[in-house]
Amino acid sequence: MVDMIDHSNPAIKKQAAQAIFEACNDNPSNQQLVQQAGAMPKMVQMLQNSSGSEAKNRAAEAIAAMCSQNRDARVEALANNALEPLVKMLDAGNVQTQENAANALANVIIPRDDAREKGARAPPGTGDSKGKTESKRDEIGDAQSALNDLDGVAKLIKLVEHGVPRVKEAAAAAIANAMVDNEENRKKFQQAGGVGPLMGLLKSGNVYAQENAATALWNAMVDNEATQLDLIRHPHGIEILVEVLFSGSDGIQEKAAGTIWKACVADPSIKDSLGIAIPGLVQVLKRGSPGARIQAAGAIRSACINSFSNKQQLNRHGGIATLVINVINKK
Repeated sequence: MVDMIDHSNPAIKKQAAQAIFEACNDNPSNQQLVQQAGAMPKMVQMLQNSSGSEAKNRAAEAIAAMCSQNRDARVEALANNALEPLVKMLDAGNVQTQENAANALANVIIPRDDAREKGARAPPGTGDSKGKTESKRDEIGDAQSALNDLDGVAKLIKLVEHGVPRVKEAAAAAIANAMVDNEENRKKFQQAGGVGPLMGLLKSGNVYAQENAATALWNAMVDNEATQLDLIRHPHGIEILVEVLFSGSDGIQEKAAGTIWKACVADPSIKDSLGIAIPGLVQVLKRGSPGARIQAAGAIRSACINSFSNKQQLNRHGGIATLVINVINKK
């Protein structure tokens, strides 16, 4: 299958890329096998040298699948200069090309290192040393910065603002991953006006798009007071966060509550406007996931410090009793 990528017939090359995508999609073991068989340099070369959009799309899909749960594949994709052609694809007028490029970027630049990847990556009886792991993290961190240098963060924000729904969803995932442990990308996000488009997606997107938007906003606010203030000053920022407290998934609720917490810490003067958030935060305390309850409790605490009206709201909606129950259950 990997050898077929070198075939002189373009149709066979595209079939090979499609087969690699299908074999690697959500399959860590196959991702490892295909990467070890030498597929990545060939896929990147196909991405760089193909003149037609269909071939580029097949290559981008395959790269995204190979990298989704395999850090070694990410490092190899970056070493073979996959980043620049993927960023160029974001400018395409073709919706499928934009989506495939954003998905591939999202998977290539995330320095994920969880148990699934370790199990998928390491042959029996072996494992990466700490030094090798840190080296790979550095390489991916360099790629995140290179994305900024290529104006990729700004291009992804434009896709969130103007793209079709599925492109918005993929672009938001790439933005979220671009800002993990990367201060420069977080600055670029703020300078490019990223809060507004992501708040719009958080309000109107499907559950997956909302999850990506919430994660991107969460990551953007880390050590970035300017972005925190942008969210506070957004004309409907707090209202949108309150909406998803009631209707979002566990992950969305956790990040929305945490975002309210961060915003309150960043600008205590907004406490008077947080009364509308108290009922939603109390509901998350009652029914949310453990992580969401922690963030909700932190947001309530910050909102109630030196705010009599918020304390009244908390008491009115049963928040005191709910906090007590959470403390008892934790014990």
